[in-house]
Amino acid sequence: MKFIHLTDTHVIGDGLLYGQDPAARLGAAVASINAEHGDAGFVVLTGDMTHWGDAAAYARFLREIKTHHARASDGGQSRRHSSFWRGFPRNTPR
Repeated sequence: MKFIHLTDTHVIGDGLLYGQDPAARLGAAVASINAEHGDAGFVVLTGDMTHWGDAAAYARFLREIKTHHARASDGGQSRRHSSFWRGFPRNTPR
């Protein structure tokens, strides 16, 4: 079975991070997955999905991955942020 692994996307609510737009880069990855890897069984998202863990960053992260039925890992710093759990209501903290 083929799967895709995306990690440490560090999306922020708005603007650039170290001269790059992490959400735009995530969007490009999602577009590539949709265009070139439709045969993948699933996509795994791990690590720090947002850089600061704020609600605006998680909202932007979710907009970028909305074309997938993603189930997120609670790895990295994301686990500590309530914004993460609001964005992924099917996941519950351990």
